[in-house]
Amino acid sequence: MDFIYNEHFIEHLSSDEGTKVLCECFRCLKVGGVLRIAAPDLGYVIHKYDTDWSDQDWLSWPGYEAINTKGKMINASFRWWGHKYLYDEDDLREQLARTGFTHIIRCSINESDYEDLRNLETRQDSTLIIEASKEDSSHKPITALPRTREPREDVVNQRQLATENTALLVRSYRVLTR
Repeated sequence: MDFIYNEHFIEHLSSDEGTKVLCECFRCLKVGGVLRIAAPDLGYVIHKYDTDWSDQDWLSWPGYEAINTKGKMINASFRWWGHKYLYDEDDLREQLARTGFTHIIRCSINESDYEDLRNLETRQDSTLIIEASKEDSSHKPITALPRTREPREDVVNQRQLATENTALLVRSYRVLTR
């Protein structure tokens, strides 16, 4: 594959699940291929908490009238919509590098050096946009990071989770090939 794109996906996975998905993206891309990730930015959420928290596009959407304090805003950012792990730029860069990606750059919304990756974002709250390249096919990406939470109950659950994540990846990713 030349390109893989996802928007508002990776934050719905735990850090360990995200690593597995990034490894799979690395495996699927051909040498020279690019992964573009658009997600909410933990740094931006914290900045908004400390400044004008109510000046955000999603807070004007119907159904969000009850979010009337910055505490409610930050808790919604972390806990609503199935979010499991919000990345900041440094954290996502580290995950990408550990899984084998290089040339990791932050991009502006809807902008890219690659025509096929321009004008893809559909949400203004895609405030963390990163492109990363697969430059070396001989790199063996990691398969797991040190645990960031308690171990899973058993291996069967790990296999089931991997199967579910792969199915979710297939359904949720918009894959662009030339």
